[in-house]
Amino acid sequence: MPKTKSQISIGVIGVGQMGRIHAEHIVRRVHQARLVAVADVDAKRAQAVAEALGAPRWYGSPEELLQDKTIDAVVIVTSTDTHADMIVAAAKAGKDIFCEKPIADTVPDGRRAQAAVERAGVRCQIGFMRRFDPAYVTARKQLDDGAIGRPLMIRLCGRDPTFYRRGKGTAFVKTSGGIFLDMCIHDFDLARWLMGAEVSQVFAKVATLGPPEVHQLDTQDSAVALLTYSDGRLGVAESSLLVPWYDIRTELVGTKGTLQVGALEYQPVTVMSAAGIIEPGIPWFMERFGEAYVAELQHFISALASDQVPAVNAGDGVAALAISLAALQSAETGQPVNLVAA
Repeated sequence: MPKTKSQISIGVIGVGQMGRIHAEHIVRRVHQARLVAVADVDAKRAQAVAEALGAPRWYGSPEELLQDKTIDAVVIVTSTDTHADMIVAAAKAGKDIFCEKPIADTVPDGRRAQAAVERAGVRCQIGFMRRFDPAYVTARKQLDDGAIGRPLMIRLCGRDPTFYRRGKGTAFVKTSGGIFLDMCIHDFDLARWLMGAEVSQVFAKVATLGPPEVHQLDTQDSAVALLTYSDGRLGVAESSLLVPWYDIRTELVGTKGTLQVGALEYQPVTVMSAAGIIEPGIPWFMERFGEAYVAELQHFISALASDQVPAVNAGDGVAALAISLAALQSAETGQPVNLVAA
């Protein structure tokens, strides 16, 4: 690949809901990117998406797409259990990689994917889109500027209307990797990024608090994790899949003040009447983080076009994965779990 490139040719692997969103962003909103192909194990879906978005080619398997010599980089949006193998295959094919989180579903597989990327000398960005959300970007700048002094504690709140928006949520829950791997992993990535330190211990609890149909899914809908950092600072991450709105907030307490990120209101309109005070909540993740999804892809493409390394790499993916799996182990054993330094 030359030092600079005016346009990056992209192939999207996996064009379900999120994959199609990424493909649409590449076509309509991301500069210096061109969608040249899509692939999906559902060949009819791949064909339909390619035709709808004007992609010249479509494939019925990832392997076929990776053999396409015209593709510079791939966007991987397949099921969690395939991510590591997809990254390894893409790296061997010499493609730069954007992969949705998590990087893998086990730490050894995550490290295998990271090693493949490093061995091949390709770039890899993991889809932690919250780092690109304007509110979190501003928060990070405030921290860097010393607005609250040294952060001492962080509290992360992640609430998702999975069982309201997806009905019983059966199909999603079975393929998502569970509440820690799918939902809390975003919070664990923010916990590292905003505090500027590694988590050394996790103590977590989970529960199934939803109605009977949720209990039948053999999953957890509520979780709390206590984080201890390598320098002794503390954090708390709590998550629920049972609320009727989308609620992502973060609070940092520092030596000189407190910083809060996020709000419950979907729009700045408040209705006050005899019935009470009504402030519309945020209905779904795209309303809250739609711009962040565009910004993360733009960051990836701009980095490739200018021969730079993306800011969120495979190592970040492995670190957040390790915290997620430590939380799961803690919840299963009832004991705190120490993380081993990479």
